[in-house]
Amino acid sequence: MAKNKHPPPPPHFSNGTDTAGNWKLFKRRWDNFSILSKVEENSFADDALKVYEGFCFDTPLGERTVAEVLTKLNEYAVGEANETYERFVFNRRCQEEGESYENVYTDLRVLIKSCNYCTQCLDSMLRDRIVIDIRHPATHELLKVRKLTLQQCIDLCRAAESAYVRNRELNPVCLHKVTSSDSSVSRDRDRIKTRASEAMALVAVRNDNFERISMVTEGEFEHVFNGELGSLPGVHHLNTDLSVKPVVMPARRIPIAIQPKLREELTRL
Repeated sequence: MAKNKHPPPPPHFSNGTDTAGNWKLFKRRWDNFSILSKVEENSFADDALKVYEGFCFDTPLGERTVAEVLTKLNEYAVGEANETYERFVFNRRCQEEGESYENVYTDLRVLIKSCNYCTQCLDSMLRDRIVIDIRHPATHELLKVRKLTLQQCIDLCRAAESAYVRNRELNPVCLHKVTSSDSSVSRDRDRIKTRASEAMALVAVRNDNFERISMVTEGEFEHVFNGELGSLPGVHHLNTDLSVKPVVMPARRIPIAIQPKLREELTRL
């Protein structure tokens, strides 16, 4: 790190970018660079140079210091910190799916600096956010620890995540996304498309390609439809065997809707 004395890349203040975040990142890089190289000036991008030229300084151009320029740029990029908003961002920071614990903890350490909390409660605020934000079930065990400190919370979360990663490597599980489709809907849509295509004369159905079958009509097979099928000619007498014990079938409840039809049929018989 000590050998890298190149200046940091210039910040960008163009529209649509995170001006405050870009400036804070450049400011940290500039502080590290100025300590290593001990330079007193740095270059800007074209859009940042236009912003710089619009500043009003109390000192002449040749007497301006780097600290004065950085102060003006800090006022432009960051402005007056909105304490409510900064705390809102800090308290809304949650661990995303697949995100490591170290990444969450690093972001929380950065976000809490602009929340203007008292120095005595910084550790407790970080500890509470870690317990709330981390998604791993093992962190719920932290609720059982009385007088939990920030360092204990950090160590337990690191150990839980390390054990989870090792277990996942030893027992890999292949997960695939499961999707379902309603084939009946697609078939109905295909039928609709076919009929619409025929109506618009886009598709022609050649009937001569199908084998024709004679249709069964009531006139040709009249005995099937007039009730004669299955009836015996003449008068017949049926006798029952008295030695056979009759079987009594259980009574069945007749639905109300068909009771009139049943009554008519019984009367006819």
